[in-house]
Amino acid sequence: MTFEEFGDETVVAPGSAGKSGVLRVVIGENDGSYIAEDLARVPFHLTRGMHNDPELDGMVFVYVQNPTGATVQGDRTTAEFVARAGSEGHVTTQSAEKIHRMHTNHASAEVGIRVEDDAYFEYVPDETILHGGARFSRETNLDVAPTGVAVVAETVVAGRLARDEEFDFEAYRSRLECRSDGELLFRDITDARPGTDDHRRTAVFDGAPVFGDLYVVAPDEDADVLRDAATEAVDDDRTGVTVLPNEAGVLVRATGQTADGVRDTIETAWDAARRELVGAPVPRRRKY
Repeated sequence: MTFEEFGDETVVAPGSAGKSGVLRVVIGENDGSYIAEDLARVPFHLTRGMHNDPELDGMVFVYVQNPTGATVQGDRTTAEFVARAGSEGHVTTQSAEKIHRMHTNHASAEVGIRVEDDAYFEYVPDETILHGGARFSRETNLDVAPTGVAVVAETVVAGRLARDEEFDFEAYRSRLECRSDGELLFRDITDARPGTDDHRRTAVFDGAPVFGDLYVVAPDEDADVLRDAATEAVDDDRTGVTVLPNEAGVLVRATGQTADGVRDTIETAWDAARRELVGAPVPRRRKY
């Protein structure tokens, strides 16, 4: 079945609290970056803006929280992030996103990110864990000004590995599209259905239960320099680094046996790109 067909299935208690989450965060700049606007509707919750980076003391950090604990069938969420001109922002999550088993319908998430001129924005959530029977679709739309920079990461775990649940999820789709000044720079789609297509499972996960992507979108920067920096940093035969279409930046793609291992690889590549772009390493993000 397709996600469109999943969506035609009946959901118990449609429209109940927490089923349609909305999030909006606007980061402004005024002698330092700050949260200029915010809106969070269950299952989203936001921390206040914090300044955790000793090297970039003007960068504001925002933690997106989910007090309900997990994503279940019928959930539909929409998140929008705007980094205004000259601002520096970092958005992450409190912990991994758990996608529970679904007996009907599916869950989906839409993420929109707009980065204006001379702004630097990072969206680096913790991993998504696809429980057995999960059906999950995510769509991410980036709009990055020519002199802006967006760093977007995604790590996916194919099941609760400690429970021997590898590749028991039903369907996963991720679609990321990036534009600048109205022009399409690139589009990347991941589609995995391990129960029906072993070839696709092999192509996406490379036989490993965890994969991660890091997109460093910097239209005005030298993509070859970013690629070389990331390649030298990771030096891993299960990691690929390539220049994005239209020289929009670089893509780093990694697979591995553990979420920690893939996360470390992605963070190493992110650190190398960050040093090139803003002259600062990846900061400690204060998660416990």
